[in-house]
Amino acid sequence: MKKILILITIIYLQMIPLIGCDMFMLQSIEGYPFFTLPSDNGDFNDPYDYFEDFKRLSDGSSGNRDGYGIIAYSLSSDLVSRDYTWYKTGIGNHFDVNNPDEPLYQAISLLYNNPTIERVLVHARSGTGGTGSHPFLFNYDDRTYSFMHNGYVFNNVKREIMNFLGQDWFDQHPSQWQGVYGDTYSFIDSELIFHYLMYYILQYPDNIPRAFRYAFNNKQLGVIDMEYILKYNNSSIVNFVLSDGQNTYAYRSSNIINDIYNLSYQVYPDNFIAVKTGSNLANTITKNQMLQLSSQGQVNELSLEPILRTDFIDLSVENIDNDEFKIQWQISANQDINKFKIHRGINQNFANSQLIASVLKDDSNQVNFNYTDYYAYYPQHYYWLEIVFSDDFSEITSNIPSTGIEIEPNTPEENSSIILYPNPFQESLTISLESDEIVPVKIFNLKGQLVDQITYLPNNSNTLIWKPDQTLDQKISNGIYILKFMSEERTITKKVMRIK
Repeated sequence: MKKILILITIIYLQMIPLIGCDMFMLQSIEGYPFFTLPSDNGDFNDPYDYFEDFKRLSDGSSGNRDGYGIIAYSLSSDLVSRDYTWYKTGIGNHFDVNNPDEPLYQAISLLYNNPTIERVLVHARSGTGGTGSHPFLFNYDDRTYSFMHNGYVFNNVKREIMNFLGQDWFDQHPSQWQGVYGDTYSFIDSELIFHYLMYYILQYPDNIPRAFRYAFNNKQLGVIDMEYILKYNNSSIVNFVLSDGQNTYAYRSSNIINDIYNLSYQVYPDNFIAVKTGSNLANTITKNQMLQLSSQGQVNELSLEPILRTDFIDLSVENIDNDEFKIQWQISANQDINKFKIHRGINQNFANSQLIASVLKDDSNQVNFNYTDYYAYYPQHYYWLEIVFSDDFSEITSNIPSTGIEIEPNTPEENSSIILYPNPFQESLTISLESDEIVPVKIFNLKGQLVDQITYLPNNSNTLIWKPDQTLDQKISNGIYILKFMSEERTITKKVMRIK
């Protein structure tokens, strides 16, 4: 039964990239009435080509089978009028080319040859059910913020976003889907991502790039690292278009998977700017690239690095030896810093990292610091520097990858001479060791702390059993452990995971 569930999960994960929502955005340059351009059948030469392509993508045959939405801004207001919103919602309610009452037909009829339209956002949903309005709208301070998303995040992320925002937030800003606070499954991931971004935008309404930098670098959202989710995690896809009625922002977190999660843009000089999934426009938005598309026709790339009080002059990692890495940093003088905390992880997810050391700041004039990590068993791993100020406020850098020489992998003979099973293990780990020697084995956690020591004595079965709950006074937790086998000829390092 367990194998069947694993197989189903693998199939499901393999299927996820094969479906994806379709969307496009068109934005006027300096108020040019781009919907008055003549309709010329071609390869996205005018707005109508985008709508013709959308008819094909929203008819249910491409997987977009749960409705679509269209919203438009007019030149006269930053608020979206209800007259300029068209939605078809619900499971299986895709575009019907033979239905004259389709919202898509109504939208095209009103937009055609309309000189007052400044911007349109259009989205067809490929989902697993539910009803609601996508693109999403968020009215605040005489402005409509709009959002559409092509991708997915999982329920654990949804739950932490919902808890982070709290019930008061949703009382003030109700769901446009069917979301009920406390019920993770009632929310669609796209809307929760939008609300998460809006939380920061409302704090910095006049500096949305700054709001994004705070939102994208929240490493401690409950048990979730949002920097990892939004920037690095290939199991989540957060490709979105967000508009504040003046500028439009387009972001892509995904790798290119065929054309489904492609996000590209094109500038039609003096006319309009377009952003689109699927088809390849003139310029591809690359992974982890955030663009600001201005109403003047400018395309600006925005930084998503964290905003830090600390004035760093230099920050680097040097590989000294196979498992020794020296972290060095230099700051400007007279900063009100108490200490630095160093975290290490085997991937880019800060939520899975461990605090390995603290470095105190001796006096206000100290500017050079370093720490040597003697227990970094992975050639490719990551560090984070947490800066703790005298007022107890702290901030965390983005991950700093390990650098330097690669550790040479064990030879096939070395790999085959030691076998750990089961791996992961629960209560008991069996170590198969083909050796006629006495071999001491030291076991470390990822902080480099010695957890246990055992010894292999040659025997008929060539095995050694490790039962940590029986041999140790204090039970060890779930996680990854490093086993060092030290013979006279060489030292071999192996990794094992404990789960319960």
